[in-house]
Amino acid sequence: MSATSRLRMGSDSDLLLESLMKWLHTFPVTAARDTIENVCDGVAMAQVLNLLAPDQFDTTWLSKVSDVGDNKRLKLNNLRKVLTGTLDYLKDVVGMQLSQFPLPDINKVVECDNAHLGRLLQLILGVAINCSKQAEYIQAIMEMEEQVQRVVMMAIQEMHGMPTHSIQSLPILEDDMQVKKLMEEMESTRVEKESLAQKCHELEMRLNLMKEEKSNLSAEFEHLQAQIGSRGNGGPVDSGIRYKELKKENETLKQELESIESQKDETQAKLEELEGRLEESEEKVT
Repeated sequence: MSATSRLRMGSDSDLLLESLMKWLHTFPVTAARDTIENVCDGVAMAQVLNLLAPDQFDTTWLSKVSDVGDNKRLKLNNLRKVLTGTLDYLKDVVGMQLSQFPLPDINKVVECDNAHLGRLLQLILGVAINCSKQAEYIQAIMEMEEQVQRVVMMAIQEMHGMPTHSIQSLPILEDDMQVKKLMEEMESTRVEKESLAQKCHELEMRLNLMKEEKSNLSAEFEHLQAQIGSRGNGGPVDSGIRYKELKKENETLKQELESIESQKDETQAKLEELEGRLEESEEKVT
């Protein structure tokens, strides 16, 4: 059956679930997720959350969501942890307002209800497009088949309270290519930002080392200066030579320090500019 036929025959909730199940398969988790029944125990969803935001959904949290066989009561416990954790993340970490969003009923999710399972996966999608690696996960969505892209983008728009059409009447997004281009630019900017941050760090370390070296030279320079001053012209010849060498080294080091500080300032300015561009791009995408 073609994607167009499924689009015409399926309901919005069926299409949402079908697309989000395909999206769920893009994550390298160990839990079974080949069927709706597999997913309805909450284990695969919990493992995905652990990948998306490991600081919030850490291994301790993940260990509390385990394969419980056919025990419906324990499946409900798993689903409750997944739903509660996801809502807490979206509200407390992301700051998302979900007052108008139809929350899933885990009692229906455990019964493999398409609409409610789809809503729960949609909330997890909200975590993906708002976590620290959002660009990576949005790029993965952009690489999925066109029909899935459109349904997932609709789900993202709904999560952010934007006007949406019925999935069945959703037109082909004219700006798909613009979104892809923006994602590529974001990735390029992110790589450049990381490179500049590393360069800034290296310059900072080099600057600190040179400051320490300059401080040591200055101390030796002052010591020799005091020696020569106290002995008048009768001081050792090698002290006078060393004095001149240190003076020259000190001046050279001072120039190098000024150059590195200038480079560091320029790099920091570029880094801040890139961070601003990244924030603007991420706002456009989400």
